[in-house]
Amino acid sequence: METLHKTRFFSVKFLESESIIISTWLPETESMNEAEMYQEVEKVSELIRLKKPKYYLANDRDNKYTYKIDEQTWVAQTLKKACFEVKVKKFASILPEDFIAELSTEQTVEEANLKQNHFQYFDSEADAIAWFSA
Repeated sequence: METLHKTRFFSVKFLESESIIISTWLPETESMNEAEMYQEVEKVSELIRLKKPKYYLANDRDNKYTYKIDEQTWVAQTLKKACFEVKVKKFASILPEDFIAELSTEQTVEEANLKQNHFQYFDSEADAIAWFSA
């Protein structure tokens, strides 16, 4: 697994053999500001376009950042656009453990209006990766 990007808030890895990009929010997101969040989402969108993965896993388990309503729309549309441009087949998400961040993430996913057969929530990366190849 190749690390494409890493900051104190976020990491992006690429599993080339299975064509999967995995973005992971890190616990430091508790101190992340709006501008930093926008930078990180832009970066993963750029990497999706560059690597053209078949699958995208957003691991938000350790995310402590709560998206504001306008941010939810922007994040949903930005990631959805990048995924559709490169024809990502399936998108999976691991919800944050923090309850408020979980609600915020769920609302963001709802905003993206993804088709049920192309999107699924999971409790672990292993389960999501297994679903990708199913």
